[in-house]
Formats: sequence, C-alpha cells, structure tokens
Amino acid sequence: MHQEYLEHLPLVGSSLFIEEDLETGEILSKSPKGLQLEGSYSSKIIIRCNGNKVSVTGNPSRYNRIDNLFGFDSIDKCVQVFNIILKKHGLPPFTKCTKT
Repeated sequence: MHQEYLEHLPLVGSSLFIEEDLETGEILSKSPKGLQLEGSYSSKIIIRCNGNKVSVTGNPSRYNRIDNLFGFDSIDKCVQVFNIILKKHGLPPFTKCTKT
C-alpha cells in the first residue's frame, strides 16, 4: 500500500540510495531502502518514505497478533494497523481515496 502527500515528509528507511549527476553534481533522486519491522511470531512489515510517498508492505493480519491464524475481515482493519506503525515513525496516516 502506498500514498503520496503534498507536504514534505521525513525520509524513513534502513539506508538511502542517492542518484547524482556526475557532470553537474546535482542530486537527481533519493530513495530509501525499506525499514523492516519485526512483530511477534516472525511477522514483518516494511515501511519507507522518500519525502512525499509513504509505502508499507507486509501482512497486517499477522503483525503483533497472537491470534494470527485468521486474517482481518476488512481493509479498514489492515489500514488501522499500518497507521499505528506510521504514527510511531512520525508519518501521516493513510487516508481513503478521494479521487481516481
């Protein structure tokens, strides 16, 4: 899941790849490698933010849940888990789509 924001957000990841134009020295892009967060029972979520796009991958139905045999029955419950994680890392929550 990912969402783009208009405001500038902090870079979040485990390391940062920087692309630089060798002729001009201009920084062309900055791309963080995903930050892997381990929950209970070998559950993993990966988050990253490049400054305006927040991305989260992984199975929120398993993350830090003892009863992770059965998944969540709605997308809203999954997004709620992602939003708790994003808040802990200083990032805004995912919101419902307002335009396509």
